[in-house]
Amino acid sequence: MRYSKPPLLSPTTITRFARIGCLSGCLAFVSACGSGSDESSDDGETFQPPIDTTTMVVVPTDPAQAEMFQQVSPQSIGDTSLEAVAALDGLLIPTIFSTETDVDPTFAQSSVALVEQLNDSLLLPVDVAVSFADCGTANAFFASAFGDRPAEIVMCHELTSLLSQFYGNNEQAFLASTFVLMHELGHALIDVLDLPVLGIEESYVDGVAAVLLGESDMAEGSVLAGWFFGGQTNTPFFDTHRAGPQRLGDLACWGIGADPSLLNDPTTASIADQLIQTGRNCVAEYNQQLLGLDAVLGPHILGGLDILSTAGNGVNQ
Repeated sequence: MRYSKPPLLSPTTITRFARIGCLSGCLAFVSACGSGSDESSDDGETFQPPIDTTTMVVVPTDPAQAEMFQQVSPQSIGDTSLEAVAALDGLLIPTIFSTETDVDPTFAQSSVALVEQLNDSLLLPVDVAVSFADCGTANAFFASAFGDRPAEIVMCHELTSLLSQFYGNNEQAFLASTFVLMHELGHALIDVLDLPVLGIEESYVDGVAAVLLGESDMAEGSVLAGWFFGGQTNTPFFDTHRAGPQRLGDLACWGIGADPSLLNDPTTASIADQLIQTGRNCVAEYNQQLLGLDAVLGPHILGGLDILSTAGNGVNQ
């Protein structure tokens, strides 16, 4: 989900204005799986991002603060400032922050490699920071630029840990995590490229993620993400996200539409049967989104929409 950054970067202001939600309802999973901090409950409490994960998107210049973080991007910015980042026009700038979460470090490292690959294809007018950090809850989000702070995608280490628990398979967890990252990238592209959106943005960027994965032979990631979202039962009825079972239906349908071989999995085939009974044509739905995304995003990429096609998962099994 998107939230606007506050004009004053104090903890009080962050608490008051920050809003979280790409995975609205994920707190129920955190509670059920025994993961996350004490803040992670399903009582509807607004997420309060820690100040260090929302304002410091690169290693700070203050040596005392710099010791708190670990920068591993090959586009190493090192001891720098946000002004220096701003000089790198049109790049996704990944940063891995140190973590106290029990998570396989190769997840974030593989995601960084994927982000850097995107820089070979995307034509962006401004920088977008991509931070992998502890958030205090299992989620992911995008924030528009404010002042000298670039637009920022945040992937929470807690979410990666939760996905690993949910699937029990690091390769599947990475594919689902990549779907979430592409979902947040969709928000970022809408923001920095001023792309038109018809309908609800949350559903639109689910489609963006499904197409980017589908065109890169990673359609399974959409179905896997659907299974994760599908169990969410605490999504408010009037939320901008589809209810859990509906979201499962969408993502499974679009994944199957991109790669019908996924029907070889009996569980996916059972979902397809239910989709067919409602009259949905998954191939047609996927192709409709593919044509739409190609029309709006095509001028901003080099080559086709298979921008993830050479990305390896690089995670331990």
